[in-house]
Amino acid sequence: MRSSMLGTARRQHILKRLESGGQVELSILVDELGCSPETLRRDLRALEQTGKLRRVHGGAVGVSAGELPPLEARKDKDRQAKALIAGLARDVVTPGSMIYIGGGSTALAVAAEIADMARSTFVTGTTDVAAALASQGKHEVHLAGGLYDAPTRSVIGPEMLDFLRPRVFDLSIIGISGIELDHGFMGPTSSHVTQTSVIRKQSRRVMVVCDVTKFGIPGRYKILDFDQVDLVVTNELPEPAFVKRLSKAGTEVISPRSIESGR
Repeated sequence: MRSSMLGTARRQHILKRLESGGQVELSILVDELGCSPETLRRDLRALEQTGKLRRVHGGAVGVSAGELPPLEARKDKDRQAKALIAGLARDVVTPGSMIYIGGGSTALAVAAEIADMARSTFVTGTTDVAAALASQGKHEVHLAGGLYDAPTRSVIGPEMLDFLRPRVFDLSIIGISGIELDHGFMGPTSSHVTQTSVIRKQSRRVMVVCDVTKFGIPGRYKILDFDQVDLVVTNELPEPAFVKRLSKAGTEVISPRSIESGR
């Protein structure tokens, strides 16, 4: 295979190798894909963050489909990318708004970044996000109730949905587990589908925050179509096929490069 192989195709190849053998060696992937070891290590890190595999010395092993790594294991990974995304997202937030923030390590980074902004009203189902938002004592923070899911430190279930339905959000900020060209924005569990559907209906605008490695990551559950997302904030512009698909759907992509080109 060519060294110019797109990241989407590389990651799909890695997952197929795991499906067939349960494990994969980095050296073999280098030979098969014609990529540098560092490029493939980035692919393995991206797939690990979405629960698709577990990295081991010299390669990776498969894990049960749909399992999401605990928030504690994710929040300190790729901190530079998350900080960059959080800074860009800050510029989208309008003080005085009613804002929903979902779970996930990137959404948590955004919450920490905007904690010192002028007063707004926030709703979240994630305890870490609520704590980050309330840390400066400036915002009105509502923590939804429901069944507590320890790995994600979030609440789920019917009570959570009942908490969301009466509210109308000026902006909802959510994370995702992957983005597929053929399907859209993906989540790790069926509960993410139901919850995101309610959030979309109750939101004037939806903003997805994710690092560029999420583009091309396959998933089990589709949570949003391309045209259901108003903005995507990421640390780098994705591959041209994704930029074209998002543009066609009317979704704005915000990255350092897009801001520079717009000046």
